[in-house]
Amino acid sequence: MARRVRGEPPIQISPRAVRRRPSYLVSLLALLGVILPTQVQLSLGPGLRFTPGRVAIALLLVPAIAALFQSGRRWLLCDFLVFATAAWMIFAGVSVAGTSALSSAGGDALDLLGGYLITRGLIFGPLAVDTFVRVLKVFAITVVIFAIADHVFGRLFVQDTLAAILHTSDPPKVGFRNNLVRAAASFDHEILFGVFCALTLAILLYWERGILARAVAVGICLLGCFLSLSSVSLMVAGIVLGVYAYDRLLSGYPARWPAFWLLIGTIIAVFAGVSNNPLGWVVSHLTLDPQTGYFRMMIWETALIYIGQSPFIGYGYGLFNNNIVDGSVDSIWLLETLRFGVPMLVLFLLSNVAAFFPVRQQRMNANDTYLGRMRQAFTLVILLFMFSGLTVHFWNFMWMFWGLCIGVRASLRELSMR
Repeated sequence: MARRVRGEPPIQISPRAVRRRPSYLVSLLALLGVILPTQVQLSLGPGLRFTPGRVAIALLLVPAIAALFQSGRRWLLCDFLVFATAAWMIFAGVSVAGTSALSSAGGDALDLLGGYLITRGLIFGPLAVDTFVRVLKVFAITVVIFAIADHVFGRLFVQDTLAAILHTSDPPKVGFRNNLVRAAASFDHEILFGVFCALTLAILLYWERGILARAVAVGICLLGCFLSLSSVSLMVAGIVLGVYAYDRLLSGYPARWPAFWLLIGTIIAVFAGVSNNPLGWVVSHLTLDPQTGYFRMMIWETALIYIGQSPFIGYGYGLFNNNIVDGSVDSIWLLETLRFGVPMLVLFLLSNVAAFFPVRQQRMNANDTYLGRMRQAFTLVILLFMFSGLTVHFWNFMWMFWGLCIGVRASLRELSMR
């Protein structure tokens, strides 16, 4: 029997699943990329860069895999799908560019798969999940303070300071919108910082117990979204608040989620019927600047032409000699398909869905409320990752963070099958 977590009654789970008190060290290492910029890294040669996230993977990968092979653990479909996604990334990259693609394609595959395995193997059980979220909360507060410093000093204060101290490569350039600094804190881009704050908002809303604690969490995360001046982060935060309000108001109705998805499906069907280009409308309106939205539509139209010419293995990391797609592809789904082909897109999409796909409902008692809230939180996070990925390219730590969140949700799914 596990100890109580944040005021919840004890939760009955397998004694083998929680034999030790979870270590904060695992969560600290896994989330270190939140507060340490990418330029804080180890270089082991050309193309071999160990960012804070990859250092954590190197230290925790073997223990995480060993944990999955412990007695009492169960392998899930999403485990094989994430492995297949990473394997296809390497296969497609090498098929296009030979072994020279191992450093880039292998690095991206390692970020996703390594992040997934860390939480899938080591963040298992209510105490481990609680520890993970506690560390995430502290780091989120820290980066919002970094973002405030960006605005106060009119530059990327933390990244500029670290670059000067460590004599590393130049940090990201500061962005402006409406003559205001777009805060990036310790992230590679202000949009990545804003989306991180919005996703963390979803987790903390379900994790916090009191009204005051929730209000403070909402205020801190929304402040981060506003400081980033990112339209997609504000939209994601609005969706989080709307979904949470819906969930709380109708908490006494078990059919609220089937009704919710039926409503969403109806809206999508109606919208698709009356619009000539529904996806184009969504992409072009996920921005505060209409001009940026139109440019993103040009990216989609051009990229889809190239994808149609090489749908199986993509083009790797090569250039197209096209100013539109060579400049910036602001969609993780579009970019990964360009790089690794449609199979990678399908495998990764199924990896996300399989992590939260409903299991056969079993009789549950009141002790399961904490894990139930966490399942809802991380399901929402994965869905919002998938949604925001239509207009956002995730890389470095945020790509790894996606894998971390899928791993947590998969572990929660395994617990619900016991």
